[in-house]
Amino acid sequence: MTIGWDEIAWDGVALPGIAGKVALVTGGTGAIGGRVTMALAAAGMRVGVMGRSPDLVHRQTCEVPPALGDRLLAVPGDVSDPADATDCVETLVERCGRLDVLVHAAAIGDSGALLAEMTVAEVDRLHAVNVRGTLLMAQAAAVPMRAQGGGSMILLASVAAGRAGPRGLMYGATKAAVVRMARQLAIELGPDGIRVNAVSPGQTPTVLRGVDERPGSPAMASPGGNEEAIPLRRRGRLDDYAGPVLFLASDLAAYVTGTDLLVDGGVAIRR
Repeated sequence: MTIGWDEIAWDGVALPGIAGKVALVTGGTGAIGGRVTMALAAAGMRVGVMGRSPDLVHRQTCEVPPALGDRLLAVPGDVSDPADATDCVETLVERCGRLDVLVHAAAIGDSGALLAEMTVAEVDRLHAVNVRGTLLMAQAAAVPMRAQGGGSMILLASVAAGRAGPRGLMYGATKAAVVRMARQLAIELGPDGIRVNAVSPGQTPTVLRGVDERPGSPAMASPGGNEEAIPLRRRGRLDDYAGPVLFLASDLAAYVTGTDLLVDGGVAIRR
């Protein structure tokens, strides 16, 4: 899935510390990752788009308005592969000279299996993408960020990290690990001038990648939810998540690190 450029609403955005900087977005061909990619590029950043499908990455970086010129760069790769994580970061730094922002949006959903139905293969794949992938991308991005004296890492988590339900056992567990890593990395990398934060979306009209799907395979629609249980009475829109990411990437958030920013319409505060 790619998001049409005619849907973008971020042209002309001016935030301090954005224009001219370089970002890498993992899961950049997905719904939230794709919209974040557009927002960062429209705000003046050069953006590397990372995804498992070279064809989707190519489409996402080539089907762009002429006004954006060469702001998007294709860096296909699998976040769960140590070599790919390192190569994608090094390729972007070689082409752009630096890396200022990592937006880690790559993730897969679980099958909704209950405890007795959960398989070791599913657990291992979820951990590989959602947890190991987060660690590998943070490791790789920290190298150039330390060398240049700072940067911002934004890790996409989920309200499922702290809000239990009848399904989603392992997905929620892996997203809780992402929130925990953001807090720990904020402490470790803070002295190097690197800020690390999580963003936790709520119910979103996004797409889900399954455990066994091949790169570029059709995505599944996100299941609907009870909008009456959301204080703002609606599901999240993609631009709802692009805005907070832009904020955390910019100098407006220069003193913000180690936080989990809930972008959920207030659903997490309900019992």
